Amino acid sequence: GALDFFQLGLATDKRYSLSFNGKIVNIAGSKYSFTRGSDVVRDGMFLEAELLEGEKRRAIAEVFYSDDTGKFVVSCFEENIPMELIEYLVAEGRQCLPPSAKP
Repeated sequence: GALDFFQLGLATDKRYSLSFNGKIVNIAGSKYSFTRGSDVVRDGMFLEAELLEGEKRRAIAEVFYSDDTGKFVVSCFEENIPMELIEYLVAEGRQCLPPSAKP
């Protein structure tokens, strides 16, 4: 379904990020949060999954849409990521990372 986003601002890695509005999802017994943003260096949009472990969080996977190639790719930043998380991330990425219109 439709998701509400709010603006976070310019991050130090030069990504202009937007985040799901406090959305935390339980998948396969773990809690995850998600960040959507525009990456000016790679020329596209990303949806990143972060594993929440108490006060700590770490990025473990992302879906990226390249404006340059017009393709979606999935990147995993560690091993043994639950298939349910990848399926969720891909489905959400298809909804919230629409290809931009080219002039």
